Amino acid sequence: MEEKEIVDEEKETKKSGGGKKAWIIIPGILLILGLSGGFFIYSKFLKSTKDKKKIDLKKKEKKVKEEYTLSLNPFIVNLADREIPHYLKISISLGFYNKDLDKKIETNKTQIRDTVILALSEKKYQEIMDIKGKKTLKNELLLKLKKILGKGSLNKIYFTEFVIQ
Repeated sequence: MEEKEIVDEEKETKKSGGGKKAWIIIPGILLILGLSGGFFIYSKFLKSTKDKKKIDLKKKEKKVKEEYTLSLNPFIVNLADREIPHYLKISISLGFYNKDLDKKIETNKTQIRDTVILALSEKKYQEIMDIKGKKTLKNELLLKLKKILGKGSLNKIYFTEFVIQ
């Protein structure tokens, strides 16, 4: 009988130890399955939407229009100051997106130069000496030249040389 009791005790010990192992193994397996599922969902669904957004941004970057520039001959004008005479030497480049606009600029070159000379001659030294004045001058010239070349023709004016004496 003692042998039966010893065998029964060994069986109970094995059963209780095996149950503890199951409680450790089952959550471990569930954790691995959960992480695997989460990675699968991320890689198939969430990551693909981020990649699509990146592709859309690249397409938008490619759609950015190429800007063309055309440099005009330098202008030398007297400023409107009466007390102390000042001279302005300025070189201007015109920025535009329509590559055929350079022909229209060449056709209207005389009108463009006349408009720029008159606009510059109206300015006083104090008006165009600081950055704010230069930006204002750019905007004024852009508006006046758009009247000659048509709306939507020019998008920017660049000063490539600006010397006041």
